[in-house]
Amino acid sequence: MNGGLHGAWITVSWLPSGVLKLDQEYRLELCPGTPGEFACTAIVRHVSRHGIGLEILEQVPAALIGLEAPVLVTTGR
Repeated sequence: MNGGLHGAWITVSWLPSGVLKLDQEYRLELCPGTPGEFACTAIVRHVSRHGIGLEILEQVPAALIGLEAPVLVTTGR
């Protein structure tokens, strides 16, 4: 994941067609199950076969920016 305080680009190796919808809100978890876990709401702004562009509504903690961290995207808030 590449990201900043209010946005992220998640690189994917495979994404089934239609799984994520543009302009829909999803729950985004960074570093799930770790002491540095951060969960927020993200809006899908771009989807391609190479990755997903997200607008993150909450400010991402500076300590997580630039980390190669596990990411979990789920439906709902």
